[in-house]
Amino acid sequence: MFFNVPTMQQPEAYIGNVGNLFDQSGNLLSDSFRKFATKFIQAFDAWVETNNCYKAQ
Repeated sequence: MFFNVPTMQQPEAYIGNVGNLFDQSGNLLSDSFRKFATKFIQAFDAWVETNNCYKAQ
C-alpha cells in the first residue's frame, strides 16, 4: 500500500529506559541525551520545513 506521504528516514531514534533520564520532578539528567535530542529535534524541524506544503507565500 502506498499513501504518498513523505517520511523522515534519518535520523531515527530508539530511546529505552527513559525513566532513568529524568528525575522525579521531570528534569532531564543527562547532558549527552540533551545534546542528542536537540540535534534530533533540529533535524525534524528541518524535515518539516522541507515538506511543508502550506508555506506562507
